[in-house]
Amino acid sequence: MTVRLFESLRSRRMVAAIILGTLFLVAATVTSAASPGLIKGRIPPEAFQPGKPLDMSLVPDFVATSDKEGNIVGYSPKSALLPQVLAKGVLQPGPTPVYGEDLKTIVGFMYPSKGFVPVGVDPATVSDIPAVVGPADATTP
Repeated sequence: MTVRLFESLRSRRMVAAIILGTLFLVAATVTSAASPGLIKGRIPPEAFQPGKPLDMSLVPDFVATSDKEGNIVGYSPKSALLPQVLAKGVLQPGPTPVYGEDLKTIVGFMYPSKGFVPVGVDPATVSDIPAVVGPADATTP
């Protein structure tokens, strides 16, 4: 009885932690989108160093986001560059909001395997981005 009660409490705490974490991420994104003085732009080349993780201190608050053709369609929050761990060892990537020039208006979302999907378009109607397996080179799209 005690073991079941403990497991039940533990699973409820995990669910509560996941819900609170998601709400925190959404609240942080909304708050940061509404804050003045934010920097938007591309990630500078200096942020990429061989053998080192991305230098997040050099990344703007909102990162330029491109569609499949390479056109900048808006800006995604810096926090979207970091993986979201929802449960131990499980990554559940979800759509990332893409904001317009004002950093307040959502113009679409970045979907895993789909890329940018504008507001009002059903993601199920957007074709997946084909996976390319092999060494990276200048001819790889």
